[in-house]
Amino acid sequence: MVPAHLRADTIAHLQVLCRLRGAAPRLATPADLEGFLDGACGGLLASLRREWYLEEDPAHPAPESGRGGGGVLRPEYAKGGAGREAPH
Repeated sequence: MVPAHLRADTIAHLQVLCRLRGAAPRLATPADLEGFLDGACGGLLASLRREWYLEEDPAHPAPESGRGGGGVLRPEYAKGGAGREAPH
């Protein structure tokens, strides 16, 4: 679900979110993470999917769960896409 080149940033942001909320969830499996983001975080996972992926295209369906590929990333989130900072 999380594009490989965005995973490190996403994990770092998730750690900050948990600290700000005072949460220490047990996230041992992808299902645990999905449950936390969809439940305790009020649908954050669905919001991220809408942000990262273009509207559904029958030729490239958007991912339905955090476990799969599919979907077409918006250009600004594609690896090396516009609006992304170069690594330091």
